Amino acid sequence: MAITIPTYRQGDPAWGSDRLGVSVHTLSQMGCTVTSLAMALANYGIMITPKDLNQRLTALGGFMPNGNIIWAKIEELFSQMRFIERVDTCLSSGNRFGRLEMPIAMARIRRLVDLGQPVLTLLSLPGFSHWVVIHKSDFTMNDPADGRTHKLLDKYGPPEKLIEGYSVIIGPPWYFPEDGDRRSGMAVWKLSQAIKGNHTDLYLKEAFEHLIR
Repeated sequence: MAITIPTYRQGDPAWGSDRLGVSVHTLSQMGCTVTSLAMALANYGIMITPKDLNQRLTALGGFMPNGNIIWAKIEELFSQMRFIERVDTCLSSGNRFGRLEMPIAMARIRRLVDLGQPVLTLLSLPGFSHWVVIHKSDFTMNDPADGRTHKLLDKYGPPEKLIEGYSVIIGPPWYFPEDGDRRSGMAVWKLSQAIKGNHTDLYLKEAFEHLIR
């Protein structure tokens, strides 16, 4: 399923000097997460600039004091969206969210993209970490650093040496491959129950867990 999203640059003069939440940092300095999220949301028909997204998250208390996003606040801001998980890979120095071996992490990112879901992905670059949006299974990304589309390999290097983590944020429309395996069958059943209003949040999240585990 093709993913179509815009390109935004975090240092755009229209918002680059805006403060990130209540922190001392600006979007130009540390706004890669907000900018990547604004790009990804367009896939679900939510057209919002990094400037407006930053303002709305700030009003909702959606940032930590250091400027990091509080991921669960996305569901409060956009009722059709669901935050599933924030995952660290074996390249991460932290252990707060659990860590995945790289082949598993890369397979799950590809699976999500194949399901029509762009993936906010954290890269470990020399001296800093940086969020981008992966939207093709060959790890083509939209990079908020320059507001352009690149293959991750071409700009920064091999994905398996760079992916520090990722966040799974899903929204409608939800697509499931008709490959006939048990994972898809369970996912479709749980999605049908969620649409009927039965355990909506739980079944939406579990549907995707069946597909990416």
